[in-house]
Amino acid sequence: VGQVTERAYRYGFGQARWAFADVEFLPEAGLLHWSSTKPLKALLADLEAYLGSAAAARPVKLDAFSKSSIYPNISLAMDGLKRLIKEGDQHPEKWMRINTGFQSKDDVWGNGMDGEYINGVAHTSGDSTVPLISLGYMCKNGWRDFKEFNPSGMQVWTKEFEHAPSSMLTDPRGGPNTAKHVEIIGNTVLIADVLRIVAGDTGDLEQDRVFSNITKIGKAVTKRLRKVLRPTKKQKGSAA
Repeated sequence: VGQVTERAYRYGFGQARWAFADVEFLPEAGLLHWSSTKPLKALLADLEAYLGSAAAARPVKLDAFSKSSIYPNISLAMDGLKRLIKEGDQHPEKWMRINTGFQSKDDVWGNGMDGEYINGVAHTSGDSTVPLISLGYMCKNGWRDFKEFNPSGMQVWTKEFEHAPSSMLTDPRGGPNTAKHVEIIGNTVLIADVLRIVAGDTGDLEQDRVFSNITKIGKAVTKRLRKVLRPTKKQKGSAA
């Protein structure tokens, strides 16, 4: 744990984005600079504002309707977008996009990360690939809180590894204390734990070691799951 990992996305429908396509070929300009994701009428208004200016002759790239298209100038890009809008009326699901304009600072879990959306993307602690809830919920709560998931009552312990990588200059794979996705197989503490399990010496491992806020998150997830998996009599009656 301890690495920023993408957790969720805020989607918008009937939206698209655009950029001047020629900046891809200008080293001094850096990467392509997309506009924020916005409604189609607002996108057309953006493009229309460049008509009559020197920029009107620049190539334009549209990211819309499940594909990206390049047009030689602003006017043709507007015509192309209008055609896509007509086509998209029959397939509205293809207009789904991450709403890069959405921002939220609701720090619901108190860790300065979960619940906050930056440019339409929410992050959490994790191993840089798998988010915390996917890594830890079943071990910390799922197999303990629900007998149907662990019918034999096997004991489950949670041990988190805090990411403490070595310098890239000394070990580009993170070194002996990395907790990054895949690279964690080189973590010396993890290797020692595996050897203890193989040798049958698990006494020191039979306890939780948690650095993240999975305990707080796990309780909330379990509460929601119980409402679905074990409905109350009132809920059962209303369903009938």
